Amino acid sequence: MSEKTIERSDPNAFWTVVIGILSVLVTFATIIGLQALYYKVEDSEWEKKVVAQPPEELIRIKSQQLSNINSYRWVSKAEGIAGIPIERAMEVVIKDPSALQPVPPTTVEGTSSVVEEQAPQVQAEPDSSDTPSEE
Repeated sequence: MSEKTIERSDPNAFWTVVIGILSVLVTFATIIGLQALYYKVEDSEWEKKVVAQPPEELIRIKSQQLSNINSYRWVSKAEGIAGIPIERAMEVVIKDPSALQPVPPTTVEGTSSVVEEQAPQVQAEPDSSDTPSEE
Protein backbone atom coordinates (compact mmCIF):
# COMPACT_ATOMS: atom_id res chain seq x y z
CA MET A 1 0.00 0.00 0.00
CA SER A 2 1.15 3.37 -0.78
CA GLU A 3 0.84 6.11 1.64
CA LYS A 4 -0.03 9.54 0.41
CA THR A 5 1.85 12.20 2.12
CA ILE A 6 0.62 15.72 2.33
CA GLU A 7 3.27 18.30 2.64
CA ARG A 8 2.23 21.16 4.79
CA SER A 9 4.12 24.36 4.86
CA ASP A 10 3.57 27.81 6.25
CA PRO A 11 2.50 30.60 3.87
CA ASN A 12 5.34 32.63 2.53
CA ALA A 13 5.53 35.67 4.80
CA PHE A 14 7.28 37.89 2.24
CA TRP A 15 4.57 37.51 -0.42
CA THR A 16 1.82 37.89 2.14
CA VAL A 17 3.27 41.23 3.24
CA VAL A 18 3.81 42.41 -0.37
CA ILE A 19 0.23 41.53 -1.38
CA GLY A 20 -1.12 43.19 1.79
CA ILE A 21 0.81 46.42 1.14
CA LEU A 22 -0.23 46.51 -2.53
CA SER A 23 -3.87 45.97 -1.52
CA VAL A 24 -3.69 48.87 0.93
CA LEU A 25 -2.09 51.14 -1.72
CA VAL A 26 -4.69 50.23 -4.37
CA THR A 27 -7.51 50.82 -1.87
CA PHE A 28 -6.04 54.19 -0.85
CA ALA A 29 -5.60 55.26 -4.51
CA THR A 30 -9.18 54.24 -5.28
CA ILE A 31 -10.52 56.28 -2.36
CA ILE A 32 -8.50 59.36 -3.40
CA GLY A 33 -9.61 58.99 -7.03
CA LEU A 34 -13.28 58.65 -6.10
CA GLN A 35 -13.06 61.65 -3.78
CA ALA A 36 -11.48 63.76 -6.55
CA LEU A 37 -14.21 62.65 -8.97
CA TYR A 38 -16.89 63.54 -6.42
CA TYR A 39 -15.52 67.07 -5.93
CA LYS A 40 -15.24 67.60 -9.70
CA VAL A 41 -18.86 66.55 -10.26
CA GLU A 42 -19.99 68.63 -7.27
CA ASP A 43 -18.28 71.74 -8.70
CA SER A 44 -19.82 71.23 -12.15
CA GLU A 45 -23.29 70.79 -10.63
CA TRP A 46 -22.82 73.93 -8.52
CA GLU A 47 -21.83 75.91 -11.62
CA LYS A 48 -24.79 74.58 -13.56
CA LYS A 49 -27.36 75.17 -10.81
CA VAL A 50 -26.09 78.35 -9.15
CA VAL A 51 -23.58 80.25 -11.29
CA ALA A 52 -25.22 79.71 -14.68
CA GLN A 53 -28.65 80.90 -13.47
CA PRO A 54 -29.33 84.55 -14.30
CA PRO A 55 -30.40 86.75 -11.38
CA GLU A 56 -34.16 87.10 -10.88
CA GLU A 57 -33.96 90.88 -11.21
CA LEU A 58 -32.34 90.51 -14.64
CA ILE A 59 -35.08 88.11 -15.73
CA ARG A 60 -37.74 90.55 -14.48
CA ILE A 61 -36.14 93.52 -16.27
CA LYS A 62 -35.77 91.58 -19.53
CA SER A 63 -39.39 90.51 -19.34
CA GLN A 64 -40.48 94.09 -18.72
CA GLN A 65 -38.38 95.35 -21.64
CA LEU A 66 -39.79 92.68 -23.96
CA SER A 67 -43.34 93.57 -22.96
CA ASN A 68 -42.54 97.27 -23.57
CA ILE A 69 -41.25 96.72 -27.09
CA ASN A 70 -44.03 94.29 -28.03
CA SER A 71 -47.11 96.16 -26.80
CA TYR A 72 -48.93 99.45 -27.04
CA ARG A 73 -48.40 101.79 -24.10
CA TRP A 74 -48.43 105.43 -23.16
CA VAL A 75 -44.99 107.04 -23.05
CA SER A 76 -46.53 110.35 -22.03
CA LYS A 77 -50.30 110.48 -21.95
CA ALA A 78 -50.26 114.22 -21.20
CA GLU A 79 -48.24 114.95 -24.36
CA GLY A 80 -50.09 112.35 -26.42
CA ILE A 81 -47.02 110.17 -27.03
CA ALA A 82 -47.66 106.46 -27.25
CA GLY A 83 -45.25 103.58 -27.65
CA ILE A 84 -46.11 101.00 -30.28
CA PRO A 85 -44.83 97.45 -30.81
CA ILE A 86 -41.39 97.30 -32.43
CA GLU A 87 -42.68 95.40 -35.48
CA ARG A 88 -45.28 98.08 -36.13
CA ALA A 89 -42.67 100.83 -35.58
CA MET A 90 -40.39 99.26 -38.18
CA GLU A 91 -43.26 99.17 -40.67
CA VAL A 92 -44.02 102.85 -40.02
CA VAL A 93 -40.35 103.85 -40.37
CA ILE A 94 -40.02 101.92 -43.63
CA LYS A 95 -43.08 103.70 -45.04
CA ASP A 96 -42.17 107.17 -43.71
CA PRO A 97 -38.69 107.71 -42.18
CA SER A 98 -39.63 111.29 -41.23
CA ALA A 99 -42.10 109.89 -38.64
CA LEU A 100 -39.26 109.48 -36.14
CA GLN A 101 -38.99 111.94 -33.27
CA PRO A 102 -36.31 111.71 -30.56
CA VAL A 103 -37.40 110.87 -27.03
CA PRO A 104 -35.31 111.69 -23.94
CA PRO A 105 -33.68 108.75 -22.10
CA THR A 106 -35.85 106.98 -19.57
CA THR A 107 -35.12 104.86 -16.52
CA VAL A 108 -36.32 101.30 -16.17
CA GLU A 109 -38.83 101.05 -13.35
CA GLY A 110 -37.23 99.67 -10.18
CA THR A 111 -33.62 100.44 -11.19
CA SER A 112 -31.41 103.49 -11.15
CA SER A 113 -29.74 102.88 -14.51
CA VAL A 114 -30.47 105.21 -17.39
CA VAL A 115 -30.87 103.94 -20.93
CA GLU A 116 -27.83 105.26 -22.81
CA GLU A 117 -29.18 105.28 -26.35
CA GLN A 118 -32.25 107.22 -27.27
CA ALA A 119 -34.80 104.93 -28.87
CA PRO A 120 -36.82 106.50 -31.64
CA GLN A 121 -40.54 106.66 -30.85
CA VAL A 122 -43.42 107.16 -33.23
CA GLN A 123 -45.82 109.85 -32.12
CA ALA A 124 -49.43 108.73 -32.25
CA GLU A 125 -52.66 110.57 -31.69
CA PRO A 126 -54.29 109.32 -28.47
CA ASP A 127 -57.81 108.02 -28.67
CA SER A 128 -60.42 108.28 -25.94
CA SER A 129 -59.45 105.00 -24.22
CA ASP A 130 -56.57 104.51 -21.75
CA THR A 131 -54.53 102.31 -24.07
CA PRO A 132 -53.42 103.29 -27.55
CA SER A 133 -54.63 101.14 -30.41
CA GLU A 134 -53.47 100.52 -33.94
CA GLU A 135 -55.46 102.26 -36.67
